[in-house]
Amino acid sequence: MLSLNRYLKVLGVAAVITPLCDGTHSRQSRHYIGMAMDLRTRDLETSDKRKVADKITDALGDEYFVLLEDTHLHLQFNGGVN
Repeated sequence: MLSLNRYLKVLGVAAVITPLCDGTHSRQSRHYIGMAMDLRTRDLETSDKRKVADKITDALGDEYFVLLEDTHLHLQFNGGVN
C-alpha cells in the first residue's frame, strides 16, 4: 500500500492537500461533491512530479483519475467510470 507521506518524505517534501469542496473549480467539478482533491506540487522538483503522479495512479487503480496540472495533482474518484 502506498504511503504518500513516506514517499514524499524521501523526496524532502510533505503532502499538502489544497481546497477540497471549496476553492474555484469548473462548474461540474467533483470537488463540490467531495469526490476530488488536489495535492500541491510546487515543492517538488519538475522531474519528480510525473513520478509521484504515476505512483499515485498505480496505487489508486482504475476507479480514480489522476491529472498532473501546472501547480498541483488532481485526484478524482470516478466510481469505475473513466
